[in-house]
Amino acid sequence: MVYFYDGKNQADKKPYSFNKKVKFYAVESITNPNTDSPVPQYVYKLTLHYSPVKRSIEDKLSDLGTNREDILIISVKHREAVQETLTAEIGDKYYAIQSIMPDDSNSPIPYDTLVLKKTERRYRVARK
Repeated sequence: MVYFYDGKNQADKKPYSFNKKVKFYAVESITNPNTDSPVPQYVYKLTLHYSPVKRSIEDKLSDLGTNREDILIISVKHREAVQETLTAEIGDKYYAIQSIMPDDSNSPIPYDTLVLKKTERRYRVARK
């Protein structure tokens, strides 16, 4: 699924609007010490501050009853470590990264827009 976002409000992002946190996890196989067999688990990678991207009322109403209903769009500072293979955790909900739209402006601080789709937590979170 492709979700189009024009990115018009990227340039007017203020540092104080990045007041929420998102954690990113990768799925890796960890060896179970009891059975010596690999078990897939979420392994923590990084935490970033994010700003939610506001959608219009028309967008929200058109998403009702479709598979886009569980879509969340956020903006984060650009980091090479953020990839589409990671899983995002916001609060107690987990999201798969659908797409990453890089900031193509010449801003000194580039922001990426992430399209997240709500998903079920499939694996345990590995302990540190």
